[in-house]
Amino acid sequence: LEILRNKPVQIVWGVRDWCFRMECCRRLQSLFPANQTRYLSDVGHYVMEEAVDEVCESLRALLARGDQSSLEI
Repeated sequence: LEILRNKPVQIVWGVRDWCFRMECCRRLQSLFPANQTRYLSDVGHYVMEEAVDEVCESLRALLARGDQSSLEI
């Protein structure tokens, strides 16, 4: 994961996730300090199924912010 450490990362987190708790989110945030996190308070484990519009909106915003050189590995 070190190669991705300083790349722009969008985390979309379902706060009601029964499997991955907030500690997991904080761990991801520490691994990717250039992250943007969006918390979805009424979403659980299946974020893509429960909140597809919000996930797509967040990813579009990430791509709009980043220049192409920062997205290269």
